[in-house]
Amino acid sequence: MIKDEIIKALAVATGAKEPELEFPENESFGDYSSNVALVLAQKKGVNPRELAEEIISKLAVDANLNGIVEKIETAGPGFINFWLKKDALVDDLIQIESAKEKFGLTTSGKGKTWGIEHTSPNPNKAMH
Repeated sequence: MIKDEIIKALAVATGAKEPELEFPENESFGDYSSNVALVLAQKKGVNPRELAEEIISKLAVDANLNGIVEKIETAGPGFINFWLKKDALVDDLIQIESAKEKFGLTTSGKGKTWGIEHTSPNPNKAMH
């Protein structure tokens, strides 16, 4: 999917194991946004905005990313914002429609036992 491709490209461009990619609160900031430059700049002691620009220049040559991303920009103190191509979104919708109820199914954790814990407050005592 699109998000996975962007995360993979960010990991290659930055060396980060699991770069964050989120939907920005304000849609004028693009379809996805990452704070990877801020996180890495703090560790390296460099300017996050300049690091974001370096990351964007590396992303610009990624052929897979160029097929799905229309525009990448630096914003604020070092966020990286992504705008997706409409064709990529339509392709994803077609994949979802063709998969029907199997979309999103995974075999991750198959054969493993899962324990789920929950709280059960005692109504006769104060919460602790």
